[in-house]
Amino acid sequence: MKSVQESQSKDIDTAIKALEERRMMELAALKGQLKETGQSLKPANIIKSAVSDLTSNNNFKSYIMKAAIGLAIGLLSKRLLKSKAKVQPENFVSRVMEKSLGKLSPTQIKLIEFAAPIIIGIIIKAISKKRLKAEEEMEMNEV
Repeated sequence: MKSVQESQSKDIDTAIKALEERRMMELAALKGQLKETGQSLKPANIIKSAVSDLTSNNNFKSYIMKAAIGLAIGLLSKRLLKSKAKVQPENFVSRVMEKSLGKLSPTQIKLIEFAAPIIIGIIIKAISKKRLKAEEEMEMNEV
């Protein structure tokens, strides 16, 4: 009887030691994960990861260019529309803008200010899609 109890006691001790070792390993892994998570949540690391995600995107430059062009056109059209009284008839475009805007009501002008950047953005997108399609067709023909 004593030998059965001793063997059971040794088995229990062995199991306890194995569980303690497992607990220590899991605790160390958990501490390492906590430290890694803390490092990744630092503002500098968040910014670095965001920048690396953006720069790894192949279409990033085209997105920036489209946004910049759309913004520039929007600002230019708003500036021209808001300063219609100050427009000097030095060139054809300014004369056309002056003549056409002189006949519009303030509501119509605001509508144009709102819609012009959107419409121009749609046109730019259509041109970009057409250009990409043409490039793809040329690549297909080369292969």
